[in-house]
Amino acid sequence: MSDTSPDGWEDLPELRTAPMLGHDGIDQDHARVAAAIDRLLSAASRSEFSRRTNDLIEIWRDHCAYEEALMQESGYPDFEAHRKEHRALSNELAMFLLTSGRDGLNDRRVLFRYLWGWFEMHSDGQDSQLAAFLNRETR
Repeated sequence: MSDTSPDGWEDLPELRTAPMLGHDGIDQDHARVAAAIDRLLSAASRSEFSRRTNDLIEIWRDHCAYEEALMQESGYPDFEAHRKEHRALSNELAMFLLTSGRDGLNDRRVLFRYLWGWFEMHSDGQDSQLAAFLNRETR
């Protein structure tokens, strides 16, 4: 890492790439969420952390709305379960980020592990099932 990295940043594992599921739209959306996570993790001040927290929450909400529109348009059979998970994860994310606001700058390892674990859990579960369904429907 460069000498200009924020304190604690050089100790983080290498940033991960967004989970790719083989559906262009979902993959592009995942890249936006991953970039927002990385920007939040690189915040150098409390005001920047707060601004990037709000950005991540907004990008996540856009992601949920995008997927929910895809599910409705395609007649996805697990729509309600997926939407319910979106709501639960949105609330969990907001609560975690609000409570970590003070310590997020100080404990980037915890923030890194939480955000990537949270994102990968949803991507590997509900989103991978949705992408597989959508990919079958377009063949």
